[in-house]
Amino acid sequence: LDETTAHAQMFGGSHPGSLEIASLSCGGPGGNGVSCHSGNQETGKNLVDSVKTSIMSTKAGELSVVRMTFGLDKTKEVAGLTKGQVAYRYPSPLQGRPNEGIFQQNCLNQCHQSGGELPVPLSQGKIQGNGCESCHILTNPTHTYIGDDTTIKGNKSGYGMVHNLTTQIPYNQCNQCHNQGSHDIIKMEFSVRPDMGKVIRDWTAGYSTWTDRLSDYYLPGELFAKCEVSLDCIDCHTRQDVMGDGKFYTSQHDAVHIQCLDCHGTKEKLPVTKKVENPKDLMFEEPITNPKFPALQKGDEIFMTTRGEELPFLRHKGDHWIQTSRVTGKTFKIPLVVGSQCKQVPEEQGADSCHKCHARTALHP
Repeated sequence: LDETTAHAQMFGGSHPGSLEIASLSCGGPGGNGVSCHSGNQETGKNLVDSVKTSIMSTKAGELSVVRMTFGLDKTKEVAGLTKGQVAYRYPSPLQGRPNEGIFQQNCLNQCHQSGGELPVPLSQGKIQGNGCESCHILTNPTHTYIGDDTTIKGNKSGYGMVHNLTTQIPYNQCNQCHNQGSHDIIKMEFSVRPDMGKVIRDWTAGYSTWTDRLSDYYLPGELFAKCEVSLDCIDCHTRQDVMGDGKFYTSQHDAVHIQCLDCHGTKEKLPVTKKVENPKDLMFEEPITNPKFPALQKGDEIFMTTRGEELPFLRHKGDHWIQTSRVTGKTFKIPLVVGSQCKQVPEEQGADSCHKCHARTALHP
């Protein structure tokens, strides 16, 4: 994409990635008339359309959980909530209960990509999550610009650090919304994690060490496996995990596609793979947006999720099962369950199941 084409579609003022306008900017046609991230015959390219229905854009999962807790719904389905509707705009989410307004403002209005407020210190004012920009334009903890574009004030909050997009999204970008604290379902308040002062790293700080990641990644007391800290978020969570698959979910459990067995297999089966046969497959376009993508050619064997989503950064060649980091290009050998002493139950593939054995915390890494 050339600079002229990009700026010709600069709708939405200084936030063209806002989901209210992204169909025209990120989803509009290029200079040659070819559609970008919307309006394509290959649905996998229509990311602007799918992200609007993703659970991170709608926050439908939080609405569903709270309504079930209060006995307003018997199942995780929210009556009347439509595909792509933002939970904050759902009318009377607690059916008029006294804490309904607090729930809307302190919970439903936070974090989601459709203009939700990010959990930043009050001194910075209100900063909105602006759709595509939330992930693809890297920010620092103060959300201030550090580039040389004279049209953006360097001391004004609410902007990315630099004036360009990326798909090499490090964990500390995800931390601008995630791992900031927790919601109290009784008080309807968001509590910032007690060690928030340490979680200040951004990608300009250079390579992060294991110690850095231990203090940044998870809230104190949370369990994790070693791979969950060694890798960045996007090394596990798939494109459909993050940007949706076009379906409507009201549960994070249903919306997340990746499972431990997708990379590590089970006691009886190796991970699912496929040989690359079609040179027109979308995976061959990965190098356009990510220079860390390992060279790919016809006949190579890539991983697949159990739901059929391709994982082209994970490869099988001979006796080697390798994952390449989407952020740094570093490679990791993938340990398999087959032939190990793992006591895995194949039907139990949630992180909590694996954490029964593979349990670490920041205090006990």
